[in-house]
Amino acid sequence: MNYKRDLVNIEEDVNVRSAIADIVKSEPEDCPTFVCNVDDIIAKHELWRKLMPRIEPHYAVKCNDSDIVLRTIAALGLGFDCASKVEIERVLSIGVDPSKIIFAHTVKFDNHIKYAVENNVTLMTFDTEHELRKMKATAPCVRAVIRIRYDSNAKVVLGTKFGCDPYTEAPGLLELAKSVGIDVVGVSFHVGSGSKDFVSFYNAIHSANHVFGIAKDLGLHFDLLDIGGGFPGKPSDSIETFAEHVNAAIEECFSDPKIRIISEPGMYFVESAFTLACSIYGVTESVVQDENVYNYFVSDGVFGNFTSVVSYDMDVLPEALRDDEGEKYLSVIRGPTTDAHDVIPRTFLLPKMKYGDYIIFHYMGSYTSVLTTPFNGFGESHYYYVVSKDNW
Repeated sequence: MNYKRDLVNIEEDVNVRSAIADIVKSEPEDCPTFVCNVDDIIAKHELWRKLMPRIEPHYAVKCNDSDIVLRTIAALGLGFDCASKVEIERVLSIGVDPSKIIFAHTVKFDNHIKYAVENNVTLMTFDTEHELRKMKATAPCVRAVIRIRYDSNAKVVLGTKFGCDPYTEAPGLLELAKSVGIDVVGVSFHVGSGSKDFVSFYNAIHSANHVFGIAKDLGLHFDLLDIGGGFPGKPSDSIETFAEHVNAAIEECFSDPKIRIISEPGMYFVESAFTLACSIYGVTESVVQDENVYNYFVSDGVFGNFTSVVSYDMDVLPEALRDDEGEKYLSVIRGPTTDAHDVIPRTFLLPKMKYGDYIIFHYMGSYTSVLTTPFNGFGESHYYYVVSKDNW
């Protein structure tokens, strides 16, 4: 098949590994190549609807802002979590209704708030007195959502930067909002990215319920709960268990169907949809503790699509792109830049490979392309998208 770059390629049956093997034949060796299985995103949406039908996903644009990903999410009828003027512009430009956007950043630039409101994006978060007063001065018509702090044992902990304490700080902020005339409509939280602590969602929902109670006592009318992101994206992670705890807490605390419940998943929708292919352009061999170790220099590294491996301790799953793998050896994968730290900080078992071979990396759709840098003149990647005929 003649695959087209930056376009959706329609196939009878999608086989990502086979597609990559064909695509890299015509790709330059110095350019990392992504293949996105759009079917995977669609399947994630169907699974979400089955497991958590009451919760409306608002895709976190920051996770992967690929135009085709955004258009796929929009076509599925989902909402969007945006954190800046640029992200809001991107989403509005593809025809998304402003009512489907939450401006989920608790510390915003004045001109970003103005742009949002001028374009009818009025739902936005806050967690401090300063932000409340800023919104009052800039756009008093906003529908504000108070963000509370609740951290799990996530790989990316957000509570050190965002969120107010639901017990000691939220009451005062809600009193202030009422006194200055800001319409607070609900509560949000985010347990952190890469969390495997599904119980944290259960506990955080109960904390949010406490804040709903405070609002009721103050005469405020809350009708929105935003449970944030942190949902896993790999097939091996049990989204079913997360859903079980989330649904239980919602049934206990928010059984009233008049309360709208949204979420901000990013990783969940795209992590497993993207596979990355990197060429091997250099090989060295060393002996460590009487064992052969192969060093593979590849077309991508920690200043490129592997930034999150270092910054967020994200997992990496490499595989040789060939049918006969043979005996496996301890292997180190090194990036293309001149920085000695441009190495994936762990060893892998891989077959002996040579110049011109390819390594593919699974589950590369989350916090990869959005974090790349042009250091040393590297950083460009190519993108291909495949989808089955049945889903097109």
